[in-house]
Amino acid sequence: MFMSKAKSSQFIAATNYASGKSAKSYSLAAGKKSTSKYYSSCSQLVWQSLWKQGYDLDSNGGIIVTPAQLEKDSQTIVY
Repeated sequence: MFMSKAKSSQFIAATNYASGKSAKSYSLAAGKKSTSKYYSSCSQLVWQSLWKQGYDLDSNGGIIVTPAQLEKDSQTIVY
């Protein structure tokens, strides 16, 4: 997955953000903006890491984000 017009510095910052969250707890009740717990799909952490860099990749704007929503977003390039 790749974001159109993203800079390498944004990918590095997103990776660093996600790395700092690796020990957080999981909860099915966590919303996509929760930073204390993450739901079982890694899509929340991917979304949040990129959202912090100015990319909202949730194609339907709901309270959670799924891998399919990340893939369907117009800013996402899948190869």
